[in-house]
Amino acid sequence: MNLKAGCSIFLIISLVSCKESHQETLIDSETMAVDDLMTGSSDFEDLEENSTTADSSLDLDNRNDHEVGDTDYEYQYDKFDPIEVLKRLQLDTLLQERKLKTLLSASIRPGDSLRPYDRVKGDGHFNTYMLSSQGVDIVEFYHEDDTITDIQILDALAVPDHMIRPGLTYGDLINTYDNPIAYGSEIEARVNITVDGVSFRMATSYGVYEPIDLEDDIEILLIQF
Repeated sequence: MNLKAGCSIFLIISLVSCKESHQETLIDSETMAVDDLMTGSSDFEDLEENSTTADSSLDLDNRNDHEVGDTDYEYQYDKFDPIEVLKRLQLDTLLQERKLKTLLSASIRPGDSLRPYDRVKGDGHFNTYMLSSQGVDIVEFYHEDDTITDIQILDALAVPDHMIRPGLTYGDLINTYDNPIAYGSEIEARVNITVDGVSFRMATSYGVYEPIDLEDDIEILLIQF
């Protein structure tokens, strides 16, 4: 083989090797690009999943905050005010003179009615007067001769909405008054709380005159002053 033919063969082999090397480089580059694309897609999915988890956690936190706020919020009612209640009932003349004649001559509200009532309780039989509103008995007046001795608020209709009233609970009382103490009684096992000259009859019973603990959900049965 002469020198010219040998050089030609060497040149052909070199060109073929370079072409194969170039093809391998292209294939490796394409493979790396695909791998990078897949890795980027995986990273994006992880980022999206983390973002969704964070959003879910935020929504849960907001919901929990809302629920806790609703649960913990406690409305504080105003103290029961006999003067305001009697004025509401257009019976404020009783503030100057708690006499039966004053009650019977009062100009009560349209729709209200006053009638004699027989009350039988464990401690006796009483002739009282009952004030009704919208067909509901709301206030009872106890008297001895011509003197009104006790006024009992029987229903929330007699009391402004912002004020402690029948149907609310011992929990509402302790939010409004400082350290109200409940006592039992030997008379019909009544349970009363007396604060500032106002007595709250609770819807429970205890037959011994001594301080007792009450659950927060025990309701106010009536209010007497």
